[in-house]
Amino acid sequence: MKAWKIKNWDSIYETNDTRKRVNLHWVPVPNKHDGLVYSRIAEQPNAAEIFTGFQLMVQIASKSEKSMRGILIRDNLPLSADDMALISRFPADVFKAAFEFLDGLWIERILLKNEQSAAPSADHADMSADHAANLPLNRIEQNRTEEERECAREANPDSEGIPTVDEMIAAGDMQNIPPQICRDCWEHYQGGNLWLNQHGRLINWRQKLTTWARKEEQRASGRNGTPTANKPESAWSIKQRLEAINGEIESAKSRDDFFDYKGGIRLDTDPMNEKGRAHMTALYQKRKHLREQLAGVNP
Repeated sequence: MKAWKIKNWDSIYETNDTRKRVNLHWVPVPNKHDGLVYSRIAEQPNAAEIFTGFQLMVQIASKSEKSMRGILIRDNLPLSADDMALISRFPADVFKAAFEFLDGLWIERILLKNEQSAAPSADHADMSADHAANLPLNRIEQNRTEEERECAREANPDSEGIPTVDEMIAAGDMQNIPPQICRDCWEHYQGGNLWLNQHGRLINWRQKLTTWARKEEQRASGRNGTPTANKPESAWSIKQRLEAINGEIESAKSRDDFFDYKGGIRLDTDPMNEKGRAHMTALYQKRKHLREQLAGVNP
């Protein structure tokens, strides 16, 4: 039995907070608009349907049982486009459009184990070890274990609250904080054992990360955002500006006003116009300058 699954669910749509909860009433969603898949969606004539369908899938998948979050399933049965239309009261066509376009990109089909059958199905041999490991073998024992974990969290809500470095990087990504800054922040609090406050409660580490990144930026630059005369710009500040330039370059490649094309749809083979070439040349020169500047900071 196959079901749809949101790819990279745990690293993108789960946080330290959501992992504590059995039932979710909200789900964290990235707000970046310069990714390759997003850009491809935006170029489609039915982009609104594809993107709407996917966002609804994320919301529906977040309400699956905790051990099955990210998988589009209810009552041990995979959800079809028609099923999700009944749940969300949106047309089934938006889910069908998302299935067709995003298969292998943001979503994937996985093989579910048939819990009602003692003998393995013919398709079971094809199921990957990763998927098999993530699916419950005994639902009663799984539920009992989950209840015990919930009781432990209520007794000590901070027992599982310290983030991993990957969780801090994921949180930083949602705020456009570079990964290295997130690692530095995590290593500071981890190395100094600073995760708990004076009352033994977990600190608001997301706010601490935001503050850390802001101080790093202020330390590297003047208050007006430009390097101080007596202090060179830090490598982090230069890398941050490089990331912004790279984002502008990628965004420029998808701007219709930078290309000469006929008809309602722009093709990849359509040439860039003079305005676009001038804009890209300026960005490439700026990026080259920043790379040279970074090489001087980190010889």
